[in-house]
Amino acid sequence: MNRTPLFIVLFLTLLCYVEPSRAEEDSPAQSAGELMTVPAPRPVPRPWELNIDTGWWPKSDSRDAGGQVGLGEFRVKLGRSIKIERRFRFTPELSYTQVEVSAPAAARLPGSLYSTTLGLRLDHQLDQSLGYSAFIAPSIAGDYRAIGSDDVRVRLGVIGRFVSSQRLTLLAGLLYTPGYHVLPVLPIIGLVYRPDERWTISIAAPRPSVSYAVTPELKLNLNGEYNGTEYQLHQDSLGARVVRYRDFRFTGGAEWNLADRLTGEVAAGYAFYRKFLFYEQIGAGHPDLSIDNGPFARASLNLRW
Repeated sequence: MNRTPLFIVLFLTLLCYVEPSRAEEDSPAQSAGELMTVPAPRPVPRPWELNIDTGWWPKSDSRDAGGQVGLGEFRVKLGRSIKIERRFRFTPELSYTQVEVSAPAAARLPGSLYSTTLGLRLDHQLDQSLGYSAFIAPSIAGDYRAIGSDDVRVRLGVIGRFVSSQRLTLLAGLLYTPGYHVLPVLPIIGLVYRPDERWTISIAAPRPSVSYAVTPELKLNLNGEYNGTEYQLHQDSLGARVVRYRDFRFTGGAEWNLADRLTGEVAAGYAFYRKFLFYEQIGAGHPDLSIDNGPFARASLNLRW
């Protein structure tokens, strides 16, 4: 199997313990990344937003699976920003995610996993320097062969922002997912530094990033990400009630304006420390399944009106 330098694993592990603006996604780290996004100071002229996102992990070897394992992901999200009054903004969003898994039958992996999430976010600007965001995101995540109370998960989060200067914003918050077997509580801490109008440097866990605006229409970015979502299973032959796919990623990409209301984004990078983790074992059980490190790619379209 591929071996990742130890210092890289330790670096991202530390960041994740202390994953474009996408609200209340399926992964806790992605939810944290959305909370870290500073709301626009003015009312959004186009409050509706539709996002279509696809991700691809090419097949990689897995000794545990007895062959190669590949993944594909599709996500669609619709949301609307509503200004309640001058300092309050409410954003409801509905998202649907489908993950397709390609693996040998002996691996006993689910072929498809699904998640439907309703995200409700509130942004409150207390004054020019201090503000906070809070959200609740109930979801149904599983193989959808059956749906019961165990498929329901609720994610809660809050983050405070302090703008100490035009260049520096401090962040601190917490993300809580009751019932999660790993990292049910995820701290959010760090800072966002803007040395000039083109550069934005986010030294913040769990999603550090650097972006550079080449032009008003084109932005380049580098990101470190942690991905991990739990799904309920309803197939006794798999040997567990819950499965979680987890990886760490380094990605680089570009975002540009395709038209007046349409934005495109592409990113590619490397995923490592990849694993399927199984919880609540039943019958013969199911050991955790490791996958070799490999490339990762993503493309998305974002429409506002």
